[in-house]
This record gives sequence, structure tokens and C-alpha cells, in this order.
Amino acid sequence: MASECLADEPRSSVETSASASIRSVSESSDPPLRICLLTTQNLDADPFPEDDWPCDPRPFMPEAEWHVATLKGKKRSVRQVERLIKRGFDLFFNICDGAADQNIPGIEVIETLEKHGVPFAGATSECYEPTRVEMKEACAALGIATPAYVVASTPEDVERAAETLRFPLFVKHYSSYASVDLSRRSRVRTPAGLRIQAKKIMSRHGAALIEEYIDGIECTVLVAENPEDPERPITYTPAQYEFPKGEEFKHADVKWVVYEGLKSFPVEDPVLAARLRDECARFFVALKAASFGRCDLRVSKDGTPYMLEINANCGIYYPPADYGAADICLSLDPAGHEGFTRQLVAAAFARHARNEADRGAGAGTIERPVTETPLTKSPPKPSTCEEAVESATGVDHDSTA
Repeated sequence: MASECLADEPRSSVETSASASIRSVSESSDPPLRICLLTTQNLDADPFPEDDWPCDPRPFMPEAEWHVATLKGKKRSVRQVERLIKRGFDLFFNICDGAADQNIPGIEVIETLEKHGVPFAGATSECYEPTRVEMKEACAALGIATPAYVVASTPEDVERAAETLRFPLFVKHYSSYASVDLSRRSRVRTPAGLRIQAKKIMSRHGAALIEEYIDGIECTVLVAENPEDPERPITYTPAQYEFPKGEEFKHADVKWVVYEGLKSFPVEDPVLAARLRDECARFFVALKAASFGRCDLRVSKDGTPYMLEINANCGIYYPPADYGAADICLSLDPAGHEGFTRQLVAAAFARHARNEADRGAGAGTIERPVTETPLTKSPPKPSTCEEAVESATGVDHDSTA
């Protein structure tokens, strides 16, 4: 079902009643809202690792009582989350973003939260890691342009791409994330170059996505779940990239090494900006996305936007000096990271209420989880050695937060 984004309204003027409600509850409630932040980083490490950037939402909702849980490993993280759920937090704020082929907590964290029916901000399992084929099919159903493509896992697939697609072509991981294995050479202009790059990606990842390269500009749009109406997600000001000299698209070095030279600015053409917001909002809904996601697009020289992908639970909350793409979009909005964070909290509670109503429980109301132990008292006696460590130290087992 097509949705109506709020592209025709200034984002600064938009604060839903649900957002206002959460703001009021969290600022006036006693005790304060208890939020468990699920992350893969030890945000309180001092010094913080020089090869990483702390992604921390806590400053944008300071009145809440935050607990940082540093999750480690896919299997281990499930056990950690299971223990954390027993502590009766009001909300889980999940920013884990591990892919299927990484040993980093990802969808299994979400599935554990869903299994126990607790409120959480962050993508749901239904939309966490859609395949590129699913994205392309959604675009086709919505009438949104997307580059022609071939998913290649054999040399024959590569030859089919060379014969049926128009050069130049772009070769990348079949479900790319974090610009993994993307370089200047990922854009190929000849069948010989295609074979070399496709062989590299297939040997490393099992398959490659080969698609037509769109010559033009590159833009990104942040989309967030609307607490009052999930069919009308909220879109933020589209940003356009200005690449370092000699670069024409984002690849691993541009993203992680020479990122100081990557600049951005609001899309200046109001007609194009409105179209980007509309298409990204409809794409978000079609993929049953939740909480937030960032859409990346190329815009051809004739002005046609081509959807590349949506990144659910995309990297966000980077330090101001090292903003990621989603942070850049928020920097263009007067409500900024604070308004965004409160909106995610409101959407999480609203989504939880709808789910409870669908299950015949909760009657659509938003309530705090019930805990037997008041916040001023010690937690119940732990039943395992790991929980005993957590109780004695205040630190999750396998967590340095």
C-alpha cells in the first residue's frame, strides 16, 4: 500500500502526539524511563578505541535511565538479551547491525526481543536484512526505477550479465553492507573487467550483484517510522554527496579512509527532493520497515532517481566530527538527533501496543513492563554464575559497559 510521506511539511513542524506523550512521560515520570541500549560497543571505555567511533544515543534523551549492554557474538548475544529481559526494562534500544555473514550480533537479537514481546526501538526481523532481489521487486511493484541487474554465482551468470546489461556495470556483494569490498575498480567498463571483479566477489562471498551503473549524482534519505501512522513514515531532508576529487561514487576507501573529503549538502531542487522523499517513504512501507532506515539512490542526468538499497538499522549517532550519512540527514533538521531519538521511542511503544492488541492483550495501551523488584532495591537473587557476576558488578556478563 502506498504511503504519504510528510515531504510537503517542514520536518521541524512535525511532532506527533505520541512523540509528545513519550517526551512528557520520560521527563516527568518517577522513576524515569528505563532504557536498555543494545550495542556492540563499550561506549564507556576510556580511552575509546582509536579505530572506532562511539555511536551513542544517550545524550539525546538524558532524562531516561540508560543501561548499556555490550553484546558479543551471535549465539552469546542471545543469552545476554535473555538475561536482560528478566530485568524488566521499559524499552530496549537496539542499534546492533551485524550481517548474516558476520559474527556480530544482528537479527538474532531482534528475534529474541520479538520472542518475548518486549518494546524495542530498531528494525524488526521482518525488515532487518531484505535481499537485493526483494528490494528490486518492491521497486518494480511501486513503479520506482532501480538499476537493471543480475545476481551471479557462476561464470555463466557473469556472461549473461555481460550480454544483457549495458556497460558500465557495478559489481558488489550480493547483499552489500558497509561498502564491503567496494573500490574504484567495482565499476567496470568491459566484459574482461567484469569477469575479474565478479570472480573476486563470488570467491569471497559466494555471489555478486551486477547492476548497471547510473551516471549522475548520489543521494541519501533517512526515513523513520511514524508513531501515529506506520503507513505514513516521516522522511528527512535528502542529502546529496560531493565526492573527493577523482571520485564519483561511494566505496570503502571513501567511506572509511578518506571520508574527510566527502561532503554533503541538502538536495537543492525542491521537485527532486519531494520525489526522493515520496519514493523512499513508499519503499520503506513496501518492505515493511520499522523504526528507521536510510535509502541510497543515484539520480541520472535526466533527473530520474534510481533506488539502490535501504539500510535498516543503519549506522547512526556518530560523533559530530565524523557524522555518518544518517547523521548528516539529521543535521539538516531543526529537531536533530534529539527529536529523532524521541520519535524512535514513541514509535517503539506504539508498535508494541499494536502488537499487543493484535495478540488480544494490552487493548492497545502503552504500559511499563511489570517488575517485582522496585528500582530502589537489589535485583532478585541470580540463578546462574553469569547472572551472579552481573548482579555483583552491575555489568552484563561478556559486556564491558
